Formats: sequence, structure tokens, C-alpha cells
Amino acid sequence: MEYPTIGLVHTPVLAEEVLNYLQPQSGHIILDGTVGNGGHAMKIMEKIQPRGLLIGIDKDREILQVAKQTLSKTAGTFKLY
Repeated sequence: MEYPTIGLVHTPVLAEEVLNYLQPQSGHIILDGTVGNGGHAMKIMEKIQPRGLLIGIDKDREILQVAKQTLSKTAGTFKLY
């Protein structure tokens, strides 16, 4: 999957390990405290839909716009701060 960028590329690493640890399921509410460009968040959203919610936080406003573009490709519900 290609992710939109603003001059940088980040490939999620340990995504399967994160999913195995969190064991996200439909209906879960998950907080991603370092959402970045949304790579891990996208994988999590695939698991928590259709009733789940992903809340993403990042201090970088520009990267939040990238995360918004990335996560908008899913039918899932998310909020970014």
C-alpha cells in the first residue's frame, strides 16, 4: 500500500506484532498515541471495523493531514488530534 507523504516515507515495522499484542476486534476503541502517517493505525482499523473507533494523536499537524488522507481510504471511523 502506498501512503501519501510530505517529503518522507515511513513503512510500519512490527505491524503484525502490534496486532498480535493488541488483538483488536470489531467494536474496539483504540488510541494510537503516535499516529504519525497512519501506517499502524490503518492496520488496526482494518480489524476494529465496522463498529470500532480509532483515536490518533500526534504533535505534528502536518503529519496529521497525511494520517487523515491515509485513514480516509478505509470505511472506518477515526478522530485525529
